[in-house]
Amino acid sequence: MGARQKPSFEQRVQEYVDSPLISQRLLHEQTVSAQFDGNYGLYWVTVSTDGKKVRGQCSCPSDLQPCKHVYALRATWDRNPKSFFDLDKWLIELRAQPKASLIEAIRNMVLHSPGLLCVFGVPGFEVEEEDPEEYD
Repeated sequence: MGARQKPSFEQRVQEYVDSPLISQRLLHEQTVSAQFDGNYGLYWVTVSTDGKKVRGQCSCPSDLQPCKHVYALRATWDRNPKSFFDLDKWLIELRAQPKASLIEAIRNMVLHSPGLLCVFGVPGFEVEEEDPEEYD
């Protein structure tokens, strides 16, 4: 039996493109972001939609940057832009909502995820920054 050939970088990118492994697809201004179900956990990926050059960031442990997730997210945007939730459009629609309904929505969000209080600067809910030396 011959040795099994390792998939190329492009093949590894294509495994993710517009697949169910990419969730929480979001468009904001000229940036798309999504959560990836990767080989070593969940990663958050952001990519610029501006221009042809692929530029982005990923929380995966790859030494190669931009990694396959960044390329896959950009290719997903190019192939299926309608699969991304348009945050800017939604925010415009929210402006028309009465204040009481927005407060109720915030209440529900905080009850679901109390850590969101950090966004409002509530003491005791600050986000602790990771120590970059932990990953060296």
